[in-house]
Amino acid sequence: MGERGVTRWIMVGYCLALLVIGMLYFAVPSGHMVFSVAECAVAVAAILVGVARNRPRRRAPWILIATAVAMFGCGDLINTYLTDVAGVADPFPSPADVFFLALCPVLAAGMASMVRSGATGRDRAALLDAFTVTSSLGLLAWIFLIGPLLSAPDTPAVEKAIAIAYPLSDILMITVLIRMATSQRRSPSLTLIVTGIGMLFVSDVLYGVAQLNDAYQMGGVVDLMYQYCYYAIGLAALHPSMADLTEPRVLRPDQVGGRRVAMLGLASLFPPAVLIVEELTGEVHDGAVIGVLCAVLFGLVVARLSGVVAVQRRSVARERGMRRAGAALLAAGGADEVVAAVRAAVADLLPPDTPHRVEVETGTPVPEDGLRMLRTGDGYVLRCALAGRRVTGRIDIGAADTALISLQEAAQVLAGQAALALDGLAANAEIVQRESETYFRTLVLNASDVIVIVGDDNRIRYASPSATAVFGDRDPVGAALPELVDPPSRDAASALLDAVRAGTEVPELTDWTMTGTGEPAQVEVACRDLRHEPTVAGVVVTLRDVTEHRRLERELLHRAYFDDLTGLPNRALFTSRLEKTVETGRPVGVVLVGLDGFKVINDTMGHDAGDELLVSVARRLVAAVSPRHAVAQHAVARIGGDEFAVLVELESGDDGVEGPAERALAAFGPPFRLPTAGVVTCHASVGTATTAEAGDSAQLLGRADIALAMAKTSGKGRVCRYEATLHTRILERLQLHAALDQAITNGEFRLVFQPVVALDTGRTCGFEALVRWLHPSRGTVPPLDFIGIAEESGLIVQLGEWVLRSAVAAAAQWPGPTYVAVNVSPRQFRAPGFVGLVQRALADAGLAADRLVLEITESLLLGDRDQDRIRSELDALHRSGVRIAIDDFGTGYSSLSYLHQMPVDLVKLDKSFVDTITTSPSQYDLVKGIIGLAHTLRLAVVAEGIETEDDRKLLIGAACEFGQGFLFARPMAAADALTWVTAAGSLRR
Repeated sequence: MGERGVTRWIMVGYCLALLVIGMLYFAVPSGHMVFSVAECAVAVAAILVGVARNRPRRRAPWILIATAVAMFGCGDLINTYLTDVAGVADPFPSPADVFFLALCPVLAAGMASMVRSGATGRDRAALLDAFTVTSSLGLLAWIFLIGPLLSAPDTPAVEKAIAIAYPLSDILMITVLIRMATSQRRSPSLTLIVTGIGMLFVSDVLYGVAQLNDAYQMGGVVDLMYQYCYYAIGLAALHPSMADLTEPRVLRPDQVGGRRVAMLGLASLFPPAVLIVEELTGEVHDGAVIGVLCAVLFGLVVARLSGVVAVQRRSVARERGMRRAGAALLAAGGADEVVAAVRAAVADLLPPDTPHRVEVETGTPVPEDGLRMLRTGDGYVLRCALAGRRVTGRIDIGAADTALISLQEAAQVLAGQAALALDGLAANAEIVQRESETYFRTLVLNASDVIVIVGDDNRIRYASPSATAVFGDRDPVGAALPELVDPPSRDAASALLDAVRAGTEVPELTDWTMTGTGEPAQVEVACRDLRHEPTVAGVVVTLRDVTEHRRLERELLHRAYFDDLTGLPNRALFTSRLEKTVETGRPVGVVLVGLDGFKVINDTMGHDAGDELLVSVARRLVAAVSPRHAVAQHAVARIGGDEFAVLVELESGDDGVEGPAERALAAFGPPFRLPTAGVVTCHASVGTATTAEAGDSAQLLGRADIALAMAKTSGKGRVCRYEATLHTRILERLQLHAALDQAITNGEFRLVFQPVVALDTGRTCGFEALVRWLHPSRGTVPPLDFIGIAEESGLIVQLGEWVLRSAVAAAAQWPGPTYVAVNVSPRQFRAPGFVGLVQRALADAGLAADRLVLEITESLLLGDRDQDRIRSELDALHRSGVRIAIDDFGTGYSSLSYLHQMPVDLVKLDKSFVDTITTSPSQYDLVKGIIGLAHTLRLAVVAEGIETEDDRKLLIGAACEFGQGFLFARPMAAADALTWVTAAGSLRR
C-alpha cells in the first residue's frame, strides 16, 4: 500500500473514531466528560500525526492550532465536570472560560503564522481587508450580544466582561480567518480548516446568546457544532494538502478581483444600512457605535489607499528597473549578454545585498505553468517561462521565499523581455543566413523532399518540382491533398491538417502512403502552420520519400527478431516476450526442445538436409502446441542451432507444462520426410521449468536449459522438469568438463584391456583397450561420465590419439598374433590426418598393421556427407592391414548396403542382445539371425558382455566365433595383460 493509501485509511479511521465518540456523547449523557476528553485527544493526535506524515515547511502554525484545540478540550472538560460531577446548574463564569477565551488568540496566532508564508507584498492589504469585513461583523456582535449584555441590569460585572470577551475574541479569530481564506490557495485542507473555525465562531455566538438568555444545555445543537470543529480541524491536518498552506505561492490576478472589491464594498456600506434600518424602525439605539465604526472604516479605507500609493511607488521603481533591463536586453549582441542582463536586472529588482542565484536555460520545452514556485534542497526557486517563438526555455531565480514572492510580477515581465531579446537574436541570425530570396528558392527547387502549400480547403496551391517522385506525372496543384493519400490513411491525413491549423499538439513526423501512377510511395510527413506568414499563407507540408527506408527497416527488424531459416522468433524476441509475460505476474512455463543426434545427421547427410530437418521440426512444433497455451502471437521460437523454445501459459486446472512438453516430444515420433535426404528419424529431449521454480525470466530460461541438459545426459528422448537437485548434477558435469583438459595434460588417464577369446577353445585372440580416468579427488570416473563431455568439447580427438598410441605401444610387447582393438569416435575419424596418425602410431611402436582393430560406430557409415572420403580412408587403412569392426552392431542406424560396400572385417554384438538370450527364445532367435546375417556378409562376430557359461554355450550354438565378458576376465592393466598372454595357461575355460 502506498503513502496515499495509508493516509486515506488514517483519515477514514479518524472520521469513524470521532463519529463513534460523538454518538456515545449524545447517547450517554453521564459520560459527557469522558467522551469530550476523548474527542479532544483524538483531534490533537490527528493534528500531530498529520504534521509528522505530511511534513509541512513550517510546523509552528499547526502546533499552535493543536494547542488551541487542547485548550478547548480542557475548557470543555472543566465545564463538563462542573455540570455533571459537581452538580453546578449553570457553570458560568468558571475556570473553563479562561481556556475558552485563551484559545481564540492562540488559534488566531496559528492562522496568522500560516498566512505569513504567502505573498508578503499583499500582507498589509489583506489584513486591512480582513479588518474591514470583521468591523462590520463586530457591529452585529454589538447589536445582538455586547449591547444587550451591557444593558442587562441583573448581570454581575464579571459575567458581563466574560460574556463580552467571547464575541471580541471571536472577532479577532474571524479577522485572521478571513485574511487566511482570501490569501491562500484553494485546497481541501484550507476548506476544512476555514469551515471548522468558522463553525467555532458560529458556535461561540450561539453559546453567547444561549448564556445571555439562560438557555444553554449540554448535549444540544451547540455541542454538535463544536464537535464538527474537532472533526474539520483534525481532518485538515491529516489531508496531504495541509503542507501547501505554509508554502510560498505564485500571485494570481484573481487575488484582487471583483469578488473582493464587492465584499469590501458591502462591508463598508453595512453600518449606514444598520443606521437606516434603526431610523426606519423608530429609534436609533446604536448611533454612537455606528459613528465610531464609520470612523474606523474610513481610517481603514485611508490606510488601504496609502498602501495602494506605496505599491504604486514600488511599481514605479520596479518600472525604472525594468526599463534599464529592457535597454540592456535590447543592446545585447548575443545570448551571453542577454543572460548577463537578466542577472543584473534581478540583482537590481531585489532588495540590496539579497543572496540569490540566476540560471537561464534555453532550448528546452516551455514549462506548463508560466510562473512556478519550486521547493528545492537549497531553498526556493522562482521559475519563469521563456516562451519565445524561436527560442524557448526558462529562467530560475533562487533566493529567500519572501524576496521571490515580491519579485513575481517583475520576473514574469523580465522573462518576456528576455524571450523577445533571444527571439530577436535568433531572427537576426536567420536573416543573416538568408542571403537572398533567390538562395532559398534555389534550395526549394533543388530539394529532394517534396514541399507543398495547402490552403484552408486542403487543396494544394504550390508543389515543388520534386513532386513527380511522389505524385507521378500528374500535376498535384489544385487537387485535395488527402485525396492523393491511400484510402485507409485519408481520414488521418485530414485530421492532421485540421489539428495543425487548430494549433493542437501533433506528432513532428508521421507516415502516409501516396497513390502515384506507379507503386504506392511511403512518405514521411511534417506539417507547419504558416498561414500567418503573408508570403506563404497556408500550411506547409514536407513529404520525404521513405519507401525504401521503411522496407529496409521492416526487413532489418524481421532479421533481428526472426530466424531466417524457420521463420520462427529468435532468442532475442523470445526473451523479450518472456520478460514481458513474467512481469505481468501470470504463471507461465518454458519448454526447451533440443534435437538428439542432430550433429550426426548434419555431418552425415549434409547441411542442406539438416536445414530441411529444422524447418520440418519447426512446423511440427507449431502444429503440436495447443493454441490455448500460446501467450503471444508466436509461442514457438528457435533459440539455438538445434534448440527450440515454447512459451506456455499455465491456467487453473490445466495440465501444467507437462502437457505441451509431451506433445512437443510426441511430434518427433513419425519420421521426417526431407526433400533431399528422404526419410529421416530424429528424436528430441525436452526440458521444462515454470515461474514456480524461478524468480524472473532469465532464471526461468536458465533453469529450463538445465532441465534440457539433464534430459540429454539421462538417456535422451525424454522430458525432464527442473528440480533443485539438477543444479548439483550440472555443476558436477561442468567441473568434469573443466578438469578434462588438464587431465590429459597431467596424465590422469589409464588404459585397461579386456581379453577377446575364441568361444569354442577359450584361446585369447586379442584385447579391447578401454580408457579409465583416475581423478585426483573423485577417484575413478566412469567412461559414461566423461566420454560424452569429451565428444561435445572436441577433446575426444586428443584423448583418442593418446589411447591409440598407448594401446599400440602395449600390444607391441605381446607375443604372437594377439591384436588390440581401439574405439574410434566419428569426430576423431573425421579429424584431418587420421589415417596418417594410425600409420605413424604403428610405425613408432613397431606393431604389424593386422594386429590393430579399429572399432567404429554405424553412424559414421550413414549419410551422404564426405562418404567418398570416409570410404577411401577406410580402404587405405584396410589395404595397410588394419582391420575394421562395427561396434554395438544392431543398436544404431543399421544398413546392409553400407556393410556390403564398406571394408568391414567383423561386427561386435552389443551386450543388450546377449543379456536375455537364456530367458527369451525370441531374443535368441534374433541373435542367431544377426550372426547369420554377418556370416552371409563374410564378417566375423564378437559377442560382448558374456557373463555365464549358459550364454557362451548358446552363442556357440548360434555359430558365434568370439566373445568377451566377465566370464573370461575383467579389464586388466597393461602389465597384467602381458602376463595373461605369456602365461602357460593362456587357454582358459
